[in-house]
Amino acid sequence: MAADKNWGEAPEVQAKPLQRHEIAMRYLARNPDFQADYVKALEDVRRGSFTIDDATSRLIRIWGLSYPADPDAPHDMSRIHVQPVLSPVTVQLTASDISSPSDTCFTSDKLKQMHHCLQCDGLSHVILADEAGDIRLCLTPDCEYPLALHLPLDSNLHIRLASAERLRRHILGLAAGPPPLLLTSLQQSHLLIMLRAWDGRMDGIRARELATMLIDPDVDAYSAALWSDSRQRRQIGRWLSDAESLISGGYLRLLRGDDRRR
Repeated sequence: MAADKNWGEAPEVQAKPLQRHEIAMRYLARNPDFQADYVKALEDVRRGSFTIDDATSRLIRIWGLSYPADPDAPHDMSRIHVQPVLSPVTVQLTASDISSPSDTCFTSDKLKQMHHCLQCDGLSHVILADEAGDIRLCLTPDCEYPLALHLPLDSNLHIRLASAERLRRHILGLAAGPPPLLLTSLQQSHLLIMLRAWDGRMDGIRARELATMLIDPDVDAYSAALWSDSRQRRQIGRWLSDAESLISGGYLRLLRGDDRRR
């Protein structure tokens, strides 16, 4: 999309590992149908047909995640919102019906350092800034009451509990620690280099030039026969095929951490 860099430029060194929703959004952003929907959402907001929250909510319902449809800050990667059901690292909160001493309860006023809040389908999607990695919450409208965790008893329960513990430590002013489901540096590098290969191909760059730039500069000197049977040619083909799969819907598997089960 408009904010993307040239494929030939090495990506900037990340101060912190990217979370899965940040990688997933980079792939979704290259889906032409999402691009068309996002442009339309921006136009709807500019015309006043929809609010930013309503237009963004519509994108999230269709695609599972999106950055805000904000004409003043398009493609803002720091404000990505995700359907809670698709993201086991999102902490889901609701009002507690159990009476507890006020000094032992967590209430919405203790959710400090709020980075962004989106009203979507009657729920508040909140991003809390934390130096180890933002914390993502989903709260019911009556969240001024003592808060309770909503924990689906599924195969991701351990991830949800780890995310809830990060929130607890954050509220108490303790080091929250890294988010669960972080990609390894090798996984992150692999996913980002596939994006560079895809962007280059979309710019009309030949597979051989991609391999020369991204894998081995010696490829440029290969004979036609050597290139045709080379591992670098096969590698570029795999990268492009895998990137296309992620762009066309596989980003949701990445978001959920389904790659852990392969």
